[in-house]
Amino acid sequence: MVRMLICWMLMFVMSGYGSEIVISGHQKSKIEYVLEQTIEPFAGIEELQASFVVPQDFLSPTYVQRVENLKFKFSLEPDRREIKTDSRGNLVHEYTWNRPGKVINCQISLQANNEVNLAELKSDVPYPIPGFPEDVLVFLQGTDMVQTENASIRKRAIQLTEGITSEMEAVQTILHFVVDHMRYVLIPEKFDAMYAMQTGKGNCQNYSHLAAALMRAAGIPVRIVNGVTLKKGFQISTETSEYSFEMSQGRHSWIEVYFPDLGWIPFDPQQTQFFVSNRYLRIEV
Repeated sequence: MVRMLICWMLMFVMSGYGSEIVISGHQKSKIEYVLEQTIEPFAGIEELQASFVVPQDFLSPTYVQRVENLKFKFSLEPDRREIKTDSRGNLVHEYTWNRPGKVINCQISLQANNEVNLAELKSDVPYPIPGFPEDVLVFLQGTDMVQTENASIRKRAIQLTEGITSEMEAVQTILHFVVDHMRYVLIPEKFDAMYAMQTGKGNCQNYSHLAAALMRAAGIPVRIVNGVTLKKGFQISTETSEYSFEMSQGRHSWIEVYFPDLGWIPFDPQQTQFFVSNRYLRIEV
């Protein structure tokens, strides 16, 4: 039985009461990804610089992504090229044109080989969590979108985790609260955690920001992940029912939670999934 891999939106929507569907299994996919973009410089521009964050390999107990055949193609070749890593570990390709003088067509292509393994995930980390590596501590801090220090956020985080003795249970409890509390809207007025907390509505960014704010306030490191989801759905059959999981195609936001004994584990609060499927292309933190 997979206690942490829970997906419950369908039952919640149909009946008005939350229920848990515990699933296990394996998914594997090969994604051919192409991004095309047109850059039109202003007249007389002296220097044009374009930066692209590109997907990287990612390894976790539930979701693995391996990227190959990364290629850039430009209608006008750049004068300079540079590859760097930013403060969050993202791989950034930077291109510069001197006096470009005309429209530049850009194409980025790659192949992502993704595997998802939904099996029992065990963690022995107690709660409160004893400590973290230095590079993880930044993901306990608040930001403009993730208001960890807000009094109402901290109060709710304390209430939700009271009496809990394991990190896994604390993570699950907070995710359950976010899913119960939120209602999806495509274009909210704001995208931050406090807006989601106060109104109970938002899109994938609000779900991710609220989950991150509550967990960080509870002493659990969380990072926000941006990527792309594919619209190809999948079905899960049980002894009594069949459930369909559908997503739109486009940009999406979810979270990764740090477990000292497991590493970074992906979750998607907005999809009410305590995992991410092979329909996800992870691009940046």
